[in-house]
Amino acid sequence: MKDSDKGVNTLIVKEFNTKVILQELKLRKVSTIKELATRTGLTVVTVKGILNDLIEQNRVLIGELTPSNGGRPSTQYVFNERAKLGLIIYTREINGLDSVCIRVIDLHGKVIESLEPLIDVSWLCFEDAITGCIEKYSSISAISIGIPGIELEGEIVVMDYQQLMGISIVELIKDKFHLPVIVENDVNAAVLGHSRKDDTDITEIYLYFPRKYPPGAGIKINGKLLKGNRHFAGEVSWLPLEIKWGADLADSMPDFSSAASKVILSMTAVLDPDSIVLFGEFLNDDYLLAIKEEVKRNLPERIYPEISLANDFNLDYERGLTKRILEILEQ
Repeated sequence: MKDSDKGVNTLIVKEFNTKVILQELKLRKVSTIKELATRTGLTVVTVKGILNDLIEQNRVLIGELTPSNGGRPSTQYVFNERAKLGLIIYTREINGLDSVCIRVIDLHGKVIESLEPLIDVSWLCFEDAITGCIEKYSSISAISIGIPGIELEGEIVVMDYQQLMGISIVELIKDKFHLPVIVENDVNAAVLGHSRKDDTDITEIYLYFPRKYPPGAGIKINGKLLKGNRHFAGEVSWLPLEIKWGADLADSMPDFSSAASKVILSMTAVLDPDSIVLFGEFLNDDYLLAIKEEVKRNLPERIYPEISLANDFNLDYERGLTKRILEILEQ
């Protein structure tokens, strides 16, 4: 083996060991060198060397000494959850108004600042919001954007908000702020953020019904998001069902239940999901019951999927965007 190959292998091993130590310290929040060595299987010397590097990078902080029980007290090391911060910006309809929500999160996914929603869905609004947050939090290291549309190769190609159509949002953010950025569809983020145990073994569809706009779906198969070749998977408003979506339909329970059941039947016929989750600000238990009855009339009993209402689309949406941005921050 060449010396250069040995050097590369050494770097790979060190990078892996660093990741292991950071993951363990993040989980425990505070640990000593001996505790980290025991839990990771690494030597005390290796752990100490990596911690020294992480302290220089401000990713780990030196904590207090452990209480002494007659022996020599040990230094505690603290995971610095604010070494890198994430900025989440997402659009959604709130009480019939198109709004922009802004969150700053730490490496635990905890929101450290939540700004009041802005009623201006435009690139200028995004640019101003990013600028203001970065000026306040210099540790922002990645940006996650949530939109009700499709981003393909950095450009918005399908969008409820015409102000953002055709904008190369990823390129604009990278050029101006020099930070990694991801753009995610709102319902895709929601299905990722929807809390359910053992979701690695199920197929779940998350259907979102706004009042003013056509519905969208997020699809999760064995815990993994299905986006499709051109990120078009889940664009259920394009199904040729001849449904006129909007507030008039939403306000009529019989008409809406019929329309929603057609979407559910179409998705079930293609994907045969374990679970279908519905959300709309106007949906309630009466709507859910009417939809279930309509679906049951058109599906064999043993094919019928579990259908339920999501408790909080906003929470699911944020959780999904948080998962995505943490993937970048932890690389």
